Amino acid sequence: MKKVQLLGLFILLIMFFPLLTKAEQIVTYDENGVKTVSNSKIFRTITAYDFQGNPVDSASFEVTEEQYLNNTTTPAEYAFIRQTSLARGNVATHKKKKKRLTLSVQPTGVSIQQKHISIELEWLTMPNVRLYDIIGWTLVSGGWTVGPESTFRVRQIYDNNQTITYTNGSQNRVTTLHGDGLVMNLVNDATNSLKVTYDYDIIVSSQDFTINASYQHATSTSITTSEAKSATYGNSTSNSNYMVLGGTFIYSKTIGNKYDRMAGVSVAYDVYDLV
Repeated sequence: MKKVQLLGLFILLIMFFPLLTKAEQIVTYDENGVKTVSNSKIFRTITAYDFQGNPVDSASFEVTEEQYLNNTTTPAEYAFIRQTSLARGNVATHKKKKKRLTLSVQPTGVSIQQKHISIELEWLTMPNVRLYDIIGWTLVSGGWTVGPESTFRVRQIYDNNQTITYTNGSQNRVTTLHGDGLVMNLVNDATNSLKVTYDYDIIVSSQDFTINASYQHATSTSITTSEAKSATYGNSTSNSNYMVLGGTFIYSKTIGNKYDRMAGVSVAYDVYDLV
């Protein structure tokens, strides 16, 4: 079933339930008086509910008697389940005392596989160290390519909506086949409010995928640009000299220990199966 998995707080789960409706029987006799009983039509209605039990979508499908009796999912039902579950956007949030991290993965309307990734880190208490934080995401399974109309943008939004914007050409961008992100110094002028936002459109290579997102705050004043940009992407490592931060960034332990190691958030898309 479709899951929204969180490394922080669980936000949304869409569930599907079938309702079977068997039409009235039709009785016929052939010329020899042999009785035949058949059903004119059999319909099965599939309804999607959110985690609060509210219906969000439904559709009815004609099925054969065999499919009806065996509760076998038809291709049309399967397509509806996949379309409904994968086209729906999802949001995951994790909050700590000093900051709140949110990941939103939304459809762009172009195709099921084209998604808009939005990450936001809101500072609830202004940080002291403002060196080489990193924001980004990793695709846990499969690969990705840039969406045809995508624009990479990271912003720092602070006091009275002042903004610093980073675009595709930023030299501190860290991108690989498995993820994307940006290293930045936090603006020193922010005294009352500060948000860091990340936006990017991508096309995933599989309709079933998981995206992890993370924001890591540097707590050490000795961290350097090259150390921060040495991050690779993934949710696990077999190298005992390395560590995974927020389910997203892989650093050597020497560098990883210079970050606060805040938990990340995750949105997973999977295929529903009624059988």
